[in-house]
Amino acid sequence: MAIITAAKAAKVGKKFQKMDIQKKTYKTVIFDLFGTVALWDRNKLPRFTWLGEEKISTLGALKLLLETAAPIIPFEDFHRSFHETNLTIENRRNESAREISSQERFEKTLHGCGLEYSQATTELAKNLSTEHMKLLERGCVVPEKHVQVIKALSESHSLAIVSNFDHAKTARNILARDGVDDYFSHIVISEEFGWRKPNRLIFEHALGLLESKSIDTLYVGDSLKDDVMGAKNANLDVAWVNASPKAKCKTSLIPTYEIASIIELERALLKI
Repeated sequence: MAIITAAKAAKVGKKFQKMDIQKKTYKTVIFDLFGTVALWDRNKLPRFTWLGEEKISTLGALKLLLETAAPIIPFEDFHRSFHETNLTIENRRNESAREISSQERFEKTLHGCGLEYSQATTELAKNLSTEHMKLLERGCVVPEKHVQVIKALSESHSLAIVSNFDHAKTARNILARDGVDDYFSHIVISEEFGWRKPNRLIFEHALGLLESKSIDTLYVGDSLKDDVMGAKNANLDVAWVNASPKAKCKTSLIPTYEIASIIELERALLKI
């Protein structure tokens, strides 16, 4: 889930590769969520300074919650366990493509601090996850221009979301808050489905829900690994959202198209 800001996307002048799009008519468009439909606003994301280094992180708020709910846990231990747990989960995800929920992430973090698995630990993990996601939700927005593009496309195409995210409620909240959830026939989040991109099962699941064939479907996403490689492995055409003028495709599977943002889709798909 690369962080691509609205300002960054607006500065890029890449054009949609039109050579093939004019020869195909897609009936269905499936979108990635973060970095594609919704963008991160760095000004709204929380910051935390630790050992003299400031980072975008929710750990400042989690520290305050932990000091109130579990003062027996030194924050240094929590900080260490949090990062060790994240690394372990990332490795497991890469190996298995199975999702691990945000709450499970915090349960494992607390276990790494010496807490036993119990109802109290589960409740604390839930509270930490809720606070963490509340802050991330504030820092993510569907730009108004994206809303207008999605609305226009929904009038002529079946639309869906396929997203890797470990807290489905937050993903759905963002779409609902910014007024685009009703434009998508189906919203598939990895926490609910179980499998993550680039595993082809999540793409095939979405196609099944949409009752659409891969040949009639365009997938749109910003991650070369999760979106481009995943969708190509599921025999889908892919529009790679590349908001960086310096970024190059370094995968063995080449995207069908390359765009700077989903704004370019309206002209390409609706032939306006």
